[in-house]
Amino acid sequence: MADFNAYRNFVAVYRLGSVSAAARARHLTQPTVSQQLAALEAQGGERLFVRTARGMEPTAAGQALYAQVADAVDRLEGATRRGRQAAAQACPLIRLGTTPEFFQAFVLPHLPALGARWQVSFGEARDLQARLEGGELDAVLSVRVPTGRALDGQVLRHKRVVLVAPGDAQPPADRGGLEVWLQTQPWVSHEPELGLLRRFWRQHFTGRLEVQPALTVPDLRTVLTAVEAGIGVALLPEFLCAEGRRAGRLLDLLGPQPLFSREYLVLAYREADAEREYIRRLAHLLSDGSERPTAT
Repeated sequence: MADFNAYRNFVAVYRLGSVSAAARARHLTQPTVSQQLAALEAQGGERLFVRTARGMEPTAAGQALYAQVADAVDRLEGATRRGRQAAAQACPLIRLGTTPEFFQAFVLPHLPALGARWQVSFGEARDLQARLEGGELDAVLSVRVPTGRALDGQVLRHKRVVLVAPGDAQPPADRGGLEVWLQTQPWVSHEPELGLLRRFWRQHFTGRLEVQPALTVPDLRTVLTAVEAGIGVALLPEFLCAEGRRAGRLLDLLGPQPLFSREYLVLAYREADAEREYIRRLAHLLSDGSERPTAT
């Protein structure tokens, strides 16, 4: 007994006039469609099509079968299509742009509660927000306040940073001695210019920072691994260092209280999507509940 797909393929061949066109429309291989047509012909004992210069022409038996099944096939396909649309609306696809570190630390733990399908892109904040404005992404999680005319955003939490050394390091206990000691240490950084570190240094030390990174690698998790391996000291996001500090693989050089940079974690989105459910849920789950400035 032929199954429903065989009748769907038969109707497609009847309407499109060729096996190859029906196979393309149904996203199947041509042999699969041919085999199912042969099964229908074997079941009925009559040929359903003949090949002509114009394509596949239905026989009288083919015309009769089409009259019997076409309406039922259309109704069943319509019901299937509506079911898929309802499922897509119930579990929409959200295209998120962020960094691997932010996704792993902030988004991944909340995925079950967010209840959607996710397509994640990693990249630089400026590039991701350009893709957001162009409609290629639905939201961007970064430290960059959106600047596009059609974009809006919410500041979710402070971005905390900590100055860390390998767990077996023995720096001086006083701030002045620590400053001198840091000038003699190898540094590991995700950026060659040390822009964030220099800003941090001016905020917390008195002298000028006179170092160049011994290792520059554009991935914060690799920077973390390098510090734990004893290669040098680094300035890293607090959320990346929590486990290493607890396990003794990292030494927090400025005490147990994390220090704040002047950066914030920002959720950017198109203004037209500000009231979408996934934006509200993302903002609620990723917020740390502290007072924050606006993103505008």
